Amino acid sequence: MNDTFKINDKIKRHFIKKDDLRINGENTEVEVNLKSGIAEIRTFKKTPIISQLMFLHKSSSSWWIYYSDIFALSLISIAVTGAAIYTKGKFTFRSRGWRLALAGLVFPLLFLIFFS
Repeated sequence: MNDTFKINDKIKRHFIKKDDLRINGENTEVEVNLKSGIAEIRTFKKTPIISQLMFLHKSSSSWWIYYSDIFALSLISIAVTGAAIYTKGKFTFRSRGWRLALAGLVFPLLFLIFFS
């Protein structure tokens, strides 16, 4: 971008909104107020494992889609067969398991509602 500020980044996009110029790079974001001339530079670093996992979720390669579908189906089958196991005593699905199953459904729904 610029040698003065030691920013060596590829520009992805730029736009002007009201009096602000915003330039986005791959690892850098620059925001300049055009009236006052005050600028703010933000740099981003990729977290090693999380960035690769995010790339897999964003990519649409067929092998990842098949793998994730098979993995999801196997987790569903484990959950269903685990709930269907009949045991005697106080640890049965009727006495305690339904609460755990309900909690397993409620928490992800709450996260979807509040954080989306």
